[in-house]
Amino acid sequence: MAVLEISLTCQGCSRDCRATIPGDTDAGVLRCRACGRVLLNFRALKGYVYVLSNAKMPGMVKIGSTTRRVEERVEELSGATGVPTPFTVEAYFSSPAPEAHESEVHRLLDAKRIKGREFFEAGPAEVVQIVQTVVGASPVYLRDASMNLRLEERALIAESGSRWSCGLCKHDWTVRQRSVLRECPLCRSTAIVRLSG
Repeated sequence: MAVLEISLTCQGCSRDCRATIPGDTDAGVLRCRACGRVLLNFRALKGYVYVLSNAKMPGMVKIGSTTRRVEERVEELSGATGVPTPFTVEAYFSSPAPEAHESEVHRLLDAKRIKGREFFEAGPAEVVQIVQTVVGASPVYLRDASMNLRLEERALIAESGSRWSCGLCKHDWTVRQRSVLRECPLCRSTAIVRLSG
């Protein structure tokens, strides 16, 4: 069993504080022994629960879990020949029990489930809220939250100098003048995201 030793300086009394955390500890709070101030809240990370969408599957989300990096798992799922375009990560959540949390979310959304699949007829915002309640952690977004709306539901205004990337062909480009974007100029995929600018 691994043991983790942590050394922190208290923000309240400026004392150096040390703590030892056994490897089988799932969560806890470390306090300064001198003044009692909270130094650190921690929770063991065993994996992630993620919410994915796909531009070619409007009105559906995929809910899954992984013990690997979310980006690695999404790349694997997007590479399958049965998927029309790459998945977009709507949000993901760190979890001390990813499989149990995934199962609970699936149970809560059972009425919206595509039979035998990890796909649900539900909006990303609704599902993210349910997962957040089950996991008890805040969502992590890999892209600007304003991009969470479907391209079919709005036009993307690209300012001059903004950088964009295609999730399908990985083409990156810079917009020269303000314009409306709906697809990648190279492959015509609608899986485009703003990088900067």
